[in-house]
Amino acid sequence: MTQQAEKSFKVEIYSDVVCPWCYVGKRNIQRALEYYRQTYAKEIQPEVHWMPFRLHASLPKEGVDRTTYLKKRYPGRANDPDLFADVVKAGRRLGLEYNFERIEVQPNTTDAHRLMRFAERNGVREAAVESLFRSYFTDGRNLSDSAVLLEIGTSVGLDAVELEAYLSSEVDVEWVEQMDTRAKRGLGITTVPFLVLNGRKGVSGVSPADQLFQALLWARRDYARPNWMPRFFKTL
Repeated sequence: MTQQAEKSFKVEIYSDVVCPWCYVGKRNIQRALEYYRQTYAKEIQPEVHWMPFRLHASLPKEGVDRTTYLKKRYPGRANDPDLFADVVKAGRRLGLEYNFERIEVQPNTTDAHRLMRFAERNGVREAAVESLFRSYFTDGRNLSDSAVLLEIGTSVGLDAVELEAYLSSEVDVEWVEQMDTRAKRGLGITTVPFLVLNGRKGVSGVSPADQLFQALLWARRDYARPNWMPRFFKTL
């Protein structure tokens, strides 16, 4: 194996914790990564990062009333019981529970993305991401509320004092904004979840796990090439 093949290729997962299909995508991505790790257990594993994509970046920090939001986003369909039927069905097949009727606030997710960033630095990223999705879609919790985010963070092992100080500061706010802009304007991402592999190619995160596994194999081969450079970006 060449020296470059020993290095770790990069997987960036662009998503938003208020995107119902991103919860489905998380399960498919997780399965693909687990199978990759089992198949190549003796090799260096992919470098995975959850990246910010804010579906509603213009919402106020405290969020907005969910019913009002739905009426504006889905005129005439806000009370349609089948509005989220497809994602509920897809989620059920993966063991996910959606309780949309429990959601009272459509949140601004800047601080939720910051929590994921903080969790990554402290080695509990995956647990934090899972808890954020479950808290919103299953429990209907308000992810604009710093007290809720603090409770989510401490439940996965983060230090309460450090996390509270972090959330009450402006640390990483600019980073979230910059990465969100990079995704939308730089990479041209319009829907999430979306994976960017080695900064060169992208694939929809709601693809079946077997297709995502093939995308990981592409990234592995790509990164092992001699004279590797991230020269371009295109969608698979």
